[in-house]
Amino acid sequence: MNYFKYLLVLLLSLIGVYAQDNSQIVTSRYFAVMISAQCNSEPIPSITLSWQKNDLAYQYQIYRKYLLSDNFIDQPIAILDSLTLTFTDKQVKVGDIYEYEIRAISKGSYQNGNNVDSLPFIGFGYIAAGINIPSQDNYGWVLILVDESMMCKECLLDEILRLKDDMKGEGWGVEVIPVPRAEQFDGEKVKQVKSIIMNEYTKKNRKINALFLIGRVPVPYSGDLNPDAHPNHLGA
Repeated sequence: MNYFKYLLVLLLSLIGVYAQDNSQIVTSRYFAVMISAQCNSEPIPSITLSWQKNDLAYQYQIYRKYLLSDNFIDQPIAILDSLTLTFTDKQVKVGDIYEYEIRAISKGSYQNGNNVDSLPFIGFGYIAAGINIPSQDNYGWVLILVDESMMCKECLLDEILRLKDDMKGEGWGVEVIPVPRAEQFDGEKVKQVKSIIMNEYTKKNRKINALFLIGRVPVPYSGDLNPDAHPNHLGA
């Protein structure tokens, strides 16, 4: 019996190593930090942030700013270890809205041909929260411009109509408009889309605050940069 006992322990150990190695491979979900917030006005004003554990993170950094400020402060308001998944901010005032950024400082690996190479990276999460903030039930209008090929019943029509209803429920006025599809840059179609937007923007009693693009909507390009440092992404 001891022989089988040790064999089972060895087998479980090998499975654990295999699972651990696989968990180190970086996928897109590790680049996001999923956050929730709980606000309390008593006994002292506080906002408690909670987030889902990122298995590849070895440190969390928390930044804060007022919602309408342009930038977060340079230094984090808290630096936490990988096992800490909550933070209570007591330096808050009732009636102010704060935006929080949580950075998951992480290290994983990726498949590089036949090799598995190390990959340090940062996952990000954002949330806005405030204590006793009046609800807002009118955000203005949003134009949902949809690649016309996605408006059929067999495509995304049901999902688009559900999105429209959801945004109305949040307090938006919503206009869904089909626009030409462009597989590649098309200057004439860009002008058509711009004309559609301007026509909606100039209508009376309608303040257009946002655009929501779905599909291959023709858009203008400008600039010469590659923020991800990949040379094949250099351009507009």
